[in-house]
Amino acid sequence: KFIPLMPSLGIEISPFPKKDIILSANLSRNYHLPGLNDLYYMPGGNSDLKPERGYSSDFSIQFREEIGSLVKFDSKLNLFYSLIDDWIMWQPGEYRPWTAENIRKVASRGLEYQFSADYNAGIFRSEFFANYSYTKATNLEDYSDANIKGKQLIYVPGNKGNAFLRLSRKSYYILYNYS
Repeated sequence: KFIPLMPSLGIEISPFPKKDIILSANLSRNYHLPGLNDLYYMPGGNSDLKPERGYSSDFSIQFREEIGSLVKFDSKLNLFYSLIDDWIMWQPGEYRPWTAENIRKVASRGLEYQFSADYNAGIFRSEFFANYSYTKATNLEDYSDANIKGKQLIYVPGNKGNAFLRLSRKSYYILYNYS
């Protein structure tokens, strides 16, 4: 099948010469062909699926700080927006198995935040990492008998986060992870 040209445009700048702050923005066109399972899995595949197509954009700001040679901090905030036509999603049927279907128009927008800190005292090291994302992915049009316009898509969590703490000495470490 013909796959159209997928242009992408991005910029990254460091506006303050004495601070480690990075601003970036991206805009891209998206195109995703249905996979073999989407098309032919039995039961539920749908050989009439259309490819997903749309546009995505994001803007981020990243801040890094080093305090001497012992402590490093890194923080990043990312805002995103995507508008996708014919989004492919597997959905449960009322009296039939799950099937792959195209959703006419979906908007996915939100924010992601990441933070990390690293303390290295030579023989002892500690690392902390955390991230959080808020995603609002909604149908912009009704495409079936169900009243789903403006509702969050299934399988797309609205809030998601995790964190881990790692303490290490030489080749030994203790790791705590929370999701």
